[in-house]
Amino acid sequence: MESTPPRTALRVRDLSAGYGGTPVLQGVSFDVRAGALTGLIGPNGAGKSTLIKAVLGEIRSRGEVRIAGGQDLRDVAYVPQRSGIDFTFPITVEEVALQGTFAHLPWWRRPGRSERAWARECLEAVGMADFRNRSLGHLSGGQAARVFIARALAQQPRVFLLDEPFAAIDMASEERILDVLRERASAGDAVLIVHHNLTQVPSYFDDLIALNRTIVATGAVAEVFTPEVLAEAFPDAFAVAELARAHAHHAGRGASENSPAPEGEQR
Repeated sequence: MESTPPRTALRVRDLSAGYGGTPVLQGVSFDVRAGALTGLIGPNGAGKSTLIKAVLGEIRSRGEVRIAGGQDLRDVAYVPQRSGIDFTFPITVEEVALQGTFAHLPWWRRPGRSERAWARECLEAVGMADFRNRSLGHLSGGQAARVFIARALAQQPRVFLLDEPFAAIDMASEERILDVLRERASAGDAVLIVHHNLTQVPSYFDDLIALNRTIVATGAVAEVFTPEVLAEAFPDAFAVAELARAHAHHAGRGASENSPAPEGEQR
């Protein structure tokens, strides 16, 4: 029996973008497939955040961005970097999550009872329902990250774009967010995550995009997460050292899991 080929949820072709006439991205082309967690890696200044903003149409660009299945940008949820959020704005956790429902409401209609119930369900999914009346500015970094994941869930998108969602948050929040995103991928959604911790790449992602102002490599993690690709994508040897540590860690864990347990112990 032939297997069904993976469905492309987001297609980008020959995308170029920059700021004030200064180019940042040149001729970027890649696909993000539905049902997968895709990592986007690259050094500082590689254009990772610029790429996300160009896909969303927030900055001027040239090239083609296509959301598969006849869907549009309402079906794309964006979670920005923490630095791009105004935490002094007087808004509650529930109101942030409720913003996700706006995408599919007519401009003249306010969210009603059903939208509020859905927003609370999304907060429950990330473990933040008990904080729904708390001000956004009174949350920890990890709590705030989970609230913005809830807002993305409330939008009911088919594509998630997340810019450094795991930066400066606690491990419990990171694991909760990762579990939620894996559930969405298992349900057939596409998830693209800008990520900086290379040691986590083999255990976090299915696919990987290496970027340094243009595409260095794209494909399955095993094909992209190699010393040769990282040496080309990153300007120094730091990434290659990170890769070696990551491989050693996962190889050691695999050997430990496969080795016999001491007599009298059970795994």
